[in-house]
Amino acid sequence: MAEEEEKETTFDYTTGTTESSESGSKSSAKTTAEEIGKTILEYIDKGVEAGKKGLKTAGVAISDFGDKSVKSIELQQLKMKKNKALAQLGKYVWETLKAGGENAALNSSDEKIKYYMEGLAKLQENIEKHEKFFEEAKAKNKASKEEAKD
Repeated sequence: MAEEEEKETTFDYTTGTTESSESGSKSSAKTTAEEIGKTILEYIDKGVEAGKKGLKTAGVAISDFGDKSVKSIELQQLKMKKNKALAQLGKYVWETLKAGGENAALNSSDEKIKYYMEGLAKLQENIEKHEKFFEEAKAKNKASKEEAKD
């Protein structure tokens, strides 16, 4: 039977060379070390790019959430203003009818009624714009979820 020789390899970190006791020759490990270094740097670069992409996506999501939050608050404020204007209009109509008795007459040419009606129309227009924003955002979110499934 042939005797197996033990191979002892040592690596010199200062020179980047290895020495094998079997053959007594030195082989350069610089190429391998450089390849490993390049591979590590490539993975680091890929990690950095993935991190940037993740942060960008998170930033967009946070911005989108912030926009939706602001729009939601604005929508609630507009609805409250509309309800307040309706209450004021109702109060005016009630007071006018109460003061005038059977002879009380109201029509859209009355200055106060005209004022309230114009204000209510503007509020309703703004409410519809905000509601449309949420409908579009919901449709966009649904579409992006369906894309993610594919």
